[in-house]
Amino acid sequence: MYIGMNPETFPQIRKYFPDCFYGIVEAVSTYLYDTSPFDRIFSFHTFLYSKKGKELSLQKGSISLNACFSRDDSVMTKVPSYIKKYYGVACRRQKFHTFSEFEAHVIRSLEEKKPVITDFNMGYVEGLWSYKTFYDPHAIVIIGMDKGETVHAFDQTLGHIRITYEDFKECFHYNRKHYKAFRVYNLSHTGLPERKLDQKSALRRIRHNLKNLRAESSRKGFQAIAALTEDLSRFTQQSKAEGAYLQEIWEFSLDRYMLPLFIKQMADDLEVSLPETFRQEMEQLFSELFNKWLAVVLLFDKNFIQYKVSNYEKILTLLKQIYPLERQTIHIWEQVEELIKAQTVEEAG
Repeated sequence: MYIGMNPETFPQIRKYFPDCFYGIVEAVSTYLYDTSPFDRIFSFHTFLYSKKGKELSLQKGSISLNACFSRDDSVMTKVPSYIKKYYGVACRRQKFHTFSEFEAHVIRSLEEKKPVITDFNMGYVEGLWSYKTFYDPHAIVIIGMDKGETVHAFDQTLGHIRITYEDFKECFHYNRKHYKAFRVYNLSHTGLPERKLDQKSALRRIRHNLKNLRAESSRKGFQAIAALTEDLSRFTQQSKAEGAYLQEIWEFSLDRYMLPLFIKQMADDLEVSLPETFRQEMEQLFSELFNKWLAVVLLFDKNFIQYKVSNYEKILTLLKQIYPLERQTIHIWEQVEELIKAQTVEEAG
């Protein structure tokens, strides 16, 4: 017998929300507390590049390159406090060490019509290329169950997924073994109303982005894109070049989707008027960057599944197109900063 929520009416997880876990938190908060979209959260526009060794290469026993190209995720530690501050939603982690306890928690929650946000591993979703071959840590929200047969959940990219009970149980034991516990995340509401962004916090976030983008180090900002492009070009010329994945590169397409929404939410909260020409320029630029970064991610995926030198060549072409477009974004942030300063009163402190 099915217990849980109706998959047809459960809020959809935004496919391009910059983080799968917080995208789920947004959807569940909407379901439980009727919160607004989390457009005040993700303002991050930064680059960090690091590698182990002098040259790019495959990590031993891994599908990944010995490098990480990501946003400055030090700011990610602030996301839970942002969600609590602006939307009144708190998140508490709960660990399970036995499947029977975890199963009982899921059943009890579903009977109470409460979705269960939980860690999962996409190597246990039948039908995916990664099934029982590539174990990718992830997060899902369980919204229903046919006990002993099927678990119904939502994933950010795939939407409604069905997990066999055997795979559900096997995933628990895999995570228990590799991460010491299986974790779920319980939401609660503070009872406080939603808050708007204030001028001080808005300017602080803008200036954090500008500081990173302007950095002269090859590890940060625009220079990081140039350094990656150069390193990847040398890697593709090696006779041992293979299909590989670059960790965290998926972040940039999702961030570019979110940034115009953040800027417009910030302007609404501060009652700052954005000229129509500026809005059009901003949306067009970030849309183009979203599409190009997404194409890079899809080519890395394709290259891993079926390696071809031409895939790397296409990636390099896209990175060379992305670089000047990303440099144009600095003018967007500078204009937003000037508009805020011109139309609001400077806050002390």
